[in-house]
Amino acid sequence: MNTTKILKNSWDLMLNYRALWIFGVILALTTISFVSPFWFHADEDPSDRTLVDWEISTKDQAWIKENFGLDLPLHYTLEIEDLTFRLDDPLLSSQEKAHLLNITITIFVVLLVLLTVTLVLRYTAGASLIRMVNDQQDSNKEYPARMGWSLGFSTGALKMFLIDLVVYPLLFLFTILLVLAAMLPVLIAINGSPAAITIGILLMISLTLVSVAGIIVMWIAGMITLQLARRACLVEGMGVFASIWRGIRLLRLHLGGVGLTWLVLLGVGFVYPILVAPVAILLLAAGLTFSGLLAFALGSLLSLLMAKAIAWTIAFISGLVLLVLIVCIPMTLLSGLLEVFKSSTWTLTFREAISHRSIARGPETQFELPQAGTATV
Repeated sequence: MNTTKILKNSWDLMLNYRALWIFGVILALTTISFVSPFWFHADEDPSDRTLVDWEISTKDQAWIKENFGLDLPLHYTLEIEDLTFRLDDPLLSSQEKAHLLNITITIFVVLLVLLTVTLVLRYTAGASLIRMVNDQQDSNKEYPARMGWSLGFSTGALKMFLIDLVVYPLLFLFTILLVLAAMLPVLIAINGSPAAITIGILLMISLTLVSVAGIIVMWIAGMITLQLARRACLVEGMGVFASIWRGIRLLRLHLGGVGLTWLVLLGVGFVYPILVAPVAILLLAAGLTFSGLLAFALGSLLSLLMAKAIAWTIAFISGLVLLVLIVCIPMTLLSGLLEVFKSSTWTLTFREAISHRSIARGPETQFELPQAGTATV
């Protein structure tokens, strides 16, 4: 398997096949990255239950009241407990309880609708990328975005969702079993004898190391199998379980090639935040400059026509919107290009793997039929 050629072709597709960018952006907006948590995390103390805690001077209080019309307290504290409520609280009337229950149901329905829309967009965009790249390699034909959307919005996208629905629970189940297996030596140390405790601790350490290694290998194999199974479903038109089995066979028969592809894309995922960090800093600096100028000019102008509180609120919101547009649009486009590159790489890897049909599917036995008018012995 020529991984260098695959990566080069994927790079060319990412740059030149611009209809793919739309679906890459959709994937970037609807896919959770497993790399970003290693780079961006919040150092929060879970024991600290305070959300807001400020203290201002009387001079600042007077200035805020004069310019914004807000009469803020000198000291204010908001804790998590202040935002919690109970439906069985005796202080709540029956009407208030019904109102809170309706709000809760509405929020749940809205979240459910958003989740459904997100899943539809994610799997449709993923199916579009796979089919558009595969057809481009077959016939050198590039589809417009509208045609790509019709290719993705199909039963193939639903099968991709069902494949994930089968594989991910199995991975989590086997992960739990391996963790429980590592905890089994604790039973040896229950009787409390020094020898049993020592043996139990040593066995637990050994089994923990083996379990961790097994979990890592299992998840890597599972992620590679998922990529191959999705493409078996969309490219070869296989069913859910047939696609999963096809992915397992391709992984076993082409372990070196698909493993190298996974390793390269893993490295790309870790290097990407480093490469785009300077771009993000420049965009943030430009966004703060232009949004600040806009907010200051707009606030100064509107304060001559309306109340200062309303004027500066409108100016602040306008500046914030401009900041989000300046920073988020280019960063989302870059993330979309990354998704296009990764999806194209896996599609080309799959095509390379199934091109060795005599290896992947095994030799087929052929039988010669007797000619008409001849006798067989």
